[in-house]
Amino acid sequence: MRSQLPAAERLTVDFVEVQLVEKLEKPLIFQWGAGGAEQPPSVFKGFDAAVLIDLRNAIISANSAGCLSARYEKILTACLSVERVASAACSMA
Repeated sequence: MRSQLPAAERLTVDFVEVQLVEKLEKPLIFQWGAGGAEQPPSVFKGFDAAVLIDLRNAIISANSAGCLSARYEKILTACLSVERVASAACSMA
């Protein structure tokens, strides 16, 4: 599915790893059922938690290259906060 955002508002391929694109194109499928023959299982799609790290890295890289608009300011702040917490946790280990 192609983004409807203008080109200037999309993260470009320069910042998105091929593995991330592959993961986003093939979400994990989860099935959950309450039991019983009358109810078919519910199906949900989702992603491995590592996708969040890959997205964070792409956003930080795009920002470092000056390719993010002010629209992404809150998202970037969250990404940088997660990065600081992760760095602090690693240094404590």
